[in-house]
Amino acid sequence: ALLVGHSPSAAARGLGRPASGPPQAPHLLSPKECTRAVVALGRQRRWLGALGLLREARRGSLELSVITYNTVINACKAGEQWTQALELLEELRQESLRPDALSCNSLVTACERSERWPQALALVASGPKRGIQLDVISFNAAISACEGKQWSRAFAMLEGTDLCGLLPDEITYNAALSSSAKSGRWGDAAGLLDGMCRRSLSADVFTYGAAISVCEKGAKWEMATGLLAQMHDGRILPSLIVRSAAVSACGKGGRWAEALGLLGDLARLQVELDLVAYGALASAFEKGSEWRRALDLLCAPCAGGLARNAVACSAGVSACEKGGRWSWAVALLEEIPRSRLTRDAIAYSAAISACEKAGQWQQAVQLLGIMPQRSVVPDVVSYNSIISACKMGGQWQRALLLLHDMPRRSVVPDVISFGATMSACEKAERWQHAMLLFGEMSAHRVARDVVSCSTAISACEKGSQWQLALHLLGRMPSAKAAPDTTSYNTAISACEKGS
Repeated sequence: ALLVGHSPSAAARGLGRPASGPPQAPHLLSPKECTRAVVALGRQRRWLGALGLLREARRGSLELSVITYNTVINACKAGEQWTQALELLEELRQESLRPDALSCNSLVTACERSERWPQALALVASGPKRGIQLDVISFNAAISACEGKQWSRAFAMLEGTDLCGLLPDEITYNAALSSSAKSGRWGDAAGLLDGMCRRSLSADVFTYGAAISVCEKGAKWEMATGLLAQMHDGRILPSLIVRSAAVSACGKGGRWAEALGLLGDLARLQVELDLVAYGALASAFEKGSEWRRALDLLCAPCAGGLARNAVACSAGVSACEKGGRWSWAVALLEEIPRSRLTRDAIAYSAAISACEKAGQWQQAVQLLGIMPQRSVVPDVVSYNSIISACKMGGQWQRALLLLHDMPRRSVVPDVISFGATMSACEKAERWQHAMLLFGEMSAHRVARDVVSCSTAISACEKGSQWQLALHLLGRMPSAKAAPDTTSYNTAISACEKGS
């Protein structure tokens, strides 16, 4: 759009003011000059000015081409104005102009950037019916719009390239891999990599990054380390994020030695390590029950602020729990509030479980007491561990109190909660209390299992209630809890005591 005696850039500067509405457009000299001005506005992301310029050109009865419309659609795409871009497609038809692949690509990309995957897919699907010659760029943008939960549609778009006689490129596969990564479908990622190989397409850092990210979510450490090796063979330098994802994959798979080796590679490359990588290694130590290594890592100077990382601290607590080091678990848990971390029930449950295994029921109860003070809501796992600790300590009354405290804290007891409390009563030879709890399970809609039934029979055996023990044994099949050897032996013992 040109004023007589003015440059295109001057005209563009005067027409891109979205705040005060469409400006009064100058006289348009030619469609070509209009397109130039629109391009200038589009580069400045001044989509409203470009749109106003197009409207003025139409009112001036200029014979605009599809190129002009594509330019305005591109400006709307840059400004993430997908609705305006779609309206322009309709205007193209009204002007008896035929949209081309560029029109479609810009529209699909506009929808993709605005996270409007249904509209993006609809545009590609309806392209042939509208006489639009689609290209691989159209499908690439549509696949990118399908990231996350729409992975099946992304794969349908990938297959659609073949149906349209198009050859997918590296960008096509990278977009599909990204969708797999966000949905955690590692099997699909492997298939996509095979597809690239069959088509002689070269994987790049983005390809490997997305594939390793999928492996991390699925704990597929072998595939992740294999892909890293391929990157090394292909002289592709993995980013810190990619290496951290591989370390995390090893961590989730409990392969602490492999995770440690990957971190060693990073150190040799003099790459600054991040807390994500160290946190993943701490998780690997936890899964491998390597509590000493987990503590050494948390205290290592090279780990920087790892001790202030909630995930790493929680992993350290769990590692100590698995190693039977309850005092270390509690001590590490105490570091979390000092570091102003978000405390979670998982870390507390691990520490409580460590106390339970060591028979430290008083310490377990104390931890439960301080959880509300530190804004941590106990969950069913926390309660179950404490009830089990009380059972081991012969504290059947406290176990009962804890079980009945759960609904008050909005925690729903499960079969483990009832089973542990019943076992505490059974060990204390309180068969009446055990039977009352056995009856409460139905009221709480908790299905009885073979363990809870056997515990009830054992309580009756200790209380010399052989008839009740036999009754419970006979009712087990109807409760879909098939009696096992323990059930039968306990019932037989009850009968022997009653004879």
